[in-house]
Amino acid sequence: MQQDNPTVGTAAHSGFCDVRITAKAASEAAADAMLASAEAEIRKRIGGFIFGVDKEPLEGALRAVLREAGAYIALCETGTEGNLYKRLAFGSDLLARAVQFDTIAELAAFLDLQSEDLEALAVASAEKLLAETPARVVVSIVSRADGTVISVTDGANTRTRAYAYGGVDQGGPEWATGWGISMAWRLLREAAEKQA
Repeated sequence: MQQDNPTVGTAAHSGFCDVRITAKAASEAAADAMLASAEAEIRKRIGGFIFGVDKEPLEGALRAVLREAGAYIALCETGTEGNLYKRLAFGSDLLARAVQFDTIAELAAFLDLQSEDLEALAVASAEKLLAETPARVVVSIVSRADGTVISVTDGANTRTRAYAYGGVDQGGPEWATGWGISMAWRLLREAAEKQA
């Protein structure tokens, strides 16, 4: 990112970051060679985090890694208005189960827990769906106005992120779904890399 030509820029989004490479040269072939060299260096440094090129969406990358693994995903959402389910739009060939709750109390009743701790509820719901479904990976998002917690598990690994903002009016569900998709994709990729 320190060089003048080609240039490398980034644009942050929820759960991922775009990397843009541009080059100026006397010919298209020379520019393409510069772009290829810069891309090779970027792949060398962060290749395990690259999910697509050009307009490939994160959702498409998650679908691809699930299909490649012959795996299912399960989803649990609270306070997101079903944003994760809508964004993924998985068919029955990839979705083991999806549950949605409007309130923390409804989620706690589903889990038979008397807790309002967002992290405890997110982790417990992810573990419950993993145990009760054929899913290889589970994404659980628990959001309310004062915070959001995302928990993703594949049984061997659980990753949880907590943030002090949330709520539908603040864009929490959209932001959290991006992180949840990203975390699930990464867990599945790491599992595949270990098996290879």
